[in-house]
Amino acid sequence: MSSIKELQSVMKNTIAAIIPTYRRDQYLVNTIKDLLSQTRVPDEIIVLDQTRPNEHAPETTEFLNHHHSDGSLRLVTLVRPGVYPARNKAVELSRSDILLYLDDDITAVKDLVVNHLRHYQNEAIAAVVGSVVCDVNEDMTPPHEKFRQACKVERYPVVKKDLSATGVLMKGVERPPMTTH
Repeated sequence: MSSIKELQSVMKNTIAAIIPTYRRDQYLVNTIKDLLSQTRVPDEIIVLDQTRPNEHAPETTEFLNHHHSDGSLRLVTLVRPGVYPARNKAVELSRSDILLYLDDDITAVKDLVVNHLRHYQNEAIAAVVGSVVCDVNEDMTPPHEKFRQACKVERYPVVKKDLSATGVLMKGVERPPMTTH
């Protein structure tokens, strides 16, 4: 961060971390721990769990239920596995300005959320897409430390006029009213 003013600008947007998951217990727990220890914790963490409840390890169930109960994440159980239906459900559920879609097996650096939000200071930016690029050989597999060191994150801000040219509607997503069960 270069200044207090820049930090305040980044802090004004609300952000939801969206994590679809299916049978990835330990990876999911580690990803959630990383998000909860961010320099700027997401306003919402929505876990879209597609694993049958009896298929989770007991400690994973306990972890997820604890954090759901204390409000640090919203745990949503989906009956049928599918990443796209899970992502669409997150759009319905989230109340945040920005949706940050994450895999359930990431290792999030402490400034992931702040770095993502930084792009939205420019009002011309409509979305940020990116990837993790790794230059590794076949004997280095995650979560090996050398694997992490060999990776770099690439982010690509998408300008609103570019999205308009592709026919993407930029007036926002219409979300149904929130219901409680």
